[in-house]
Amino acid sequence: MAFEVTGSLEALVAAMSELAELEARQDDFDAADYRASREEKCVLSNWAKFSTEAAQSGNVREKQRLDLAKEIREKIKEYREHTRPTNPPSSRALQAFRNKFHNLDASKEGFPTLGGRSATLYDEKNDLVSLSKPSEEDRLTAFMRHAFPWLFVICVVIINIIFTFVLLFGAIYHLYKTKSNGTKLGLIAFYTVLFSICVGLVTNAKRSEVFGACAAYAAVLVVFVSGNISSGNSSNG
Repeated sequence: MAFEVTGSLEALVAAMSELAELEARQDDFDAADYRASREEKCVLSNWAKFSTEAAQSGNVREKQRLDLAKEIREKIKEYREHTRPTNPPSSRALQAFRNKFHNLDASKEGFPTLGGRSATLYDEKNDLVSLSKPSEEDRLTAFMRHAFPWLFVICVVIINIIFTFVLLFGAIYHLYKTKSNGTKLGLIAFYTVLFSICVGLVTNAKRSEVFGACAAYAAVLVVFVSGNISSGNSSNG
């Protein structure tokens, strides 16, 4: 599956580059036709006359134009087959991609990854599509995310603090108030499972890191419970 996706992307990029070259050839023809006579312009503006002229053996230029038009038509059809399930890119995604494409860096001057006519492939936003469907956001959320990204960072920090407080202090307080040793062991298992779920969901930790964190968390709770049990037994004795 990875090979098929990669091949599709390579074919899409190749089709874009080929279209850019074909459009450049079309622009050259258009520039020459702009200086053509009125009779020649009438032929070009009438497809029936143009195709008839191109079919004649002596009209090499019209034959070239007709072949180019057919080639562009086939290439556009191929290009649309690759971009059928796509959507327009968001402004932030497009800006990030352009920075990557032009190799923009604060320490050096940027340069396009592709050369020739392909260097301007991504200059027009309306001609671009996104390979993945962007998440739909309302205008206020999009504005806040773009203008005040630090607010989202603060929200993430606050959520992490809340999770940390609940999983550490909440577990210790719950174990402290529980008298039954069997219930305490059940609470240790419950909070350990809850801790592993939270770590797996809100962090990018690997499996080994999640396992190590859960082991350390369970060890802290076991040490607290064993110390509490020992102090309770000594006081009873």
